[in-house]
Amino acid sequence: MISAIQYILGVFIALGFVSGLIFGMYYLVFPILIVLILLQIFISFCRFRFVNVILEIFILFLALLSFIPFLGVFFRILGMILAIVDLIGFRDDHLFKQQVIIRTYKSNDTRKKEVVKPKIKKPKKKNYKNASFTEK
Repeated sequence: MISAIQYILGVFIALGFVSGLIFGMYYLVFPILIVLILLQIFISFCRFRFVNVILEIFILFLALLSFIPFLGVFFRILGMILAIVDLIGFRDDHLFKQQVIIRTYKSNDTRKKEVVKPKIKKPKKKNYKNASFTEK
């Protein structure tokens, strides 16, 4: 469910960078884009997806650098490309695998595992004697 929300946020971030390529439109889209990126960073941080957090912080800096008059177009195109890479990461979860897996165990676990013994016993063969473990 949260992955779907992040995917939709990523689509809107990519559309924000695309609409920013239209002359004069970026100044209208910028506040919404910043809020979406910050929300995306917060959700990724809560889900312990630190690789996504780093990528989204980089996208945030690209959004801020897009205000430079002539270089801004280059930063908007680069931000759009990285937003699409982020979308691919959400769609194909193998791209950004977690490097640290956090597992919690109960230390006071009193449950015991029962050993299941086979119920069907094999019949003894008639030609063999039982082993004797007595010393001579």
